[in-house]
Amino acid sequence: MTDEGHDDQEAVFELADWTAEERAELGTRLDAAGIAHEWEEDDLVVAEPDADAVDEIIEAVEYPDELAPAADGEDDGGAGYAVMSDLFVTTDRLQRDPDDPALVGQFYEAAEGAADAAVPFGVGPDVWKQVQELAAGICDALDGDAAADVVARDAAALRQLLSRYV
Repeated sequence: MTDEGHDDQEAVFELADWTAEERAELGTRLDAAGIAHEWEEDDLVVAEPDADAVDEIIEAVEYPDELAPAADGEDDGGAGYAVMSDLFVTTDRLQRDPDDPALVGQFYEAAEGAADAAVPFGVGPDVWKQVQELAAGICDALDGDAAADVVARDAAALRQLLSRYV
C-alpha cells in the first residue's frame, strides 16, 4: 500500500498484478461491505478509515481458501454462512408452499437463527439487517394469518436478496 500523491484521508492499494476477475471479485466484496472505492488505473483508492477492512477483503480475495479471524460482531464465514444458507433454503421452499405447517416451522427456526447471528463474512451490515427485518416480517405475517400469496411474495423477496450471497 502506498499513498504517494494522494490526500492523507485516502489509502491507496497498488494492485497492478491483479487479474480482471480478482478486481471484479474485490469490487463485489467492497460493495457488499458498503465500502466506497474507486480505481485509478491499477490502484484502488479508499477512505483511510476503511483501510484495515479493505486490507482484510484483499487478503480474502488473494487467498480464498484461508479464513481470517472474525472481528467483533462479524462472522468468519462458517456459522453465518450456514445460517444464511438455511434461511435461503427454507425461504425458497416457503415461497412455493406457504401453507405447509412443517415448512412454516422450519422457517421460524431459520429466521430465529438469523435474528441471533452475527453479520456473515462478505455481507454488509445494512444488507444483513435487511435480511433480518424481512425474515421477521414474514414471521409476523405468518403469526397474523396473512394470506398465502402475501407470505409467498415476501418469501420470494427475501429469497432474491439472499440469492446474491449463497
